[in-house]
Amino acid sequence: RWCEGTHLIEAHTGARRAKAAKAHAIMIVTELDHLEKTRRFREQELQRKQLQFFLDLLNSYNTQATLVTGFAFTAFSADALHDLPYATSPIKSTFFASFSAIAMGTAVSVVCISSYLMQRVERLA
Repeated sequence: RWCEGTHLIEAHTGARRAKAAKAHAIMIVTELDHLEKTRRFREQELQRKQLQFFLDLLNSYNTQATLVTGFAFTAFSADALHDLPYATSPIKSTFFASFSAIAMGTAVSVVCISSYLMQRVERLA
C-alpha cells in the first residue's frame, strides 16, 4: 500500500512538471514571436529612415540644380550673349557659351531625374 501511494504521488508530480514544462515552452515560443516582430518593425523603421534620407538628398540636388539652371539661363540672356567679345576673343566667347549650354543641359537633366526619382520614392514610402 505504501508503494502504491508513492507511485501515485510520483505520477501526479510528473504530470505537474509536464504541464509546467508545456506552459514554459509556450511562453518561450510567444517571446520568440514577439522578438521576431520587434526585429521586423525595427528593420522596416530603418528602411523608412534610409528612404527619407535619400528623399531629402534628392530634394537637395533638385534645389541646387534649379539654382544652377537659373544662373545658366541668365548667362544665355540676349544681353549677356550680345556683350561677349566675339570679335576680340572668339575662343573665350565660344567656350563660355558652350560650357554654359552644357551646365544648363546638365542642370535641367538633374532637375528632371531628381523630380522623377522623388516621385518614385514617395510612392514607395
